[in-house]
Amino acid sequence: MKLLQPSVREIHTFIDKKAQELGITIAWEYNDVYNIFRSSPGARLHDATNLLEYLAERKELTGLAYEASLDETGRLQAVFFEIEGGTDFYAATSFESARAQCALQYDTTWGTNTWGMKLGCFTTVNPDGSTRILAGSIIMQETTATFEWTFSAFFRVFKMSRSSSSPTETQPSPRRS
Repeated sequence: MKLLQPSVREIHTFIDKKAQELGITIAWEYNDVYNIFRSSPGARLHDATNLLEYLAERKELTGLAYEASLDETGRLQAVFFEIEGGTDFYAATSFESARAQCALQYDTTWGTNTWGMKLGCFTTVNPDGSTRILAGSIIMQETTATFEWTFSAFFRVFKMSRSSSSPTETQPSPRRS
């Protein structure tokens, strides 16, 4: 069931229209309606609706994977997202001669957003020596459980087993003549 989540502007317009229909003069303005119907600061703090909707639409349009972890109250704790071309690049370098040189790094020192959530990037090295971002994450806390969840998401999306350092489903199967 999708909940109706009208904007403050839509609420204000609805109230104005109803007041006109009923012949009532109202004495409040948009800011009054905004102050009554806006989300509380606590609710806005962890509202990731737009981010999750964007990632779902992106997945539908491009096939790029994402996963989200919510706590028991429905607040976002972590999100993992694939960067375009990341899985293909990592699979190719994992099986070619560069396999021994293909390193994976997960770094959460990129910074934080307004709510203190940390941006993490899964990176490797391009053949020319430059950094290649494969996937990203946004996490609320740097805990063991969060890191385990993030790496598990990486393993699932990049089709890797935890005991392996190479993708499990991307190696081509031999052709039959």
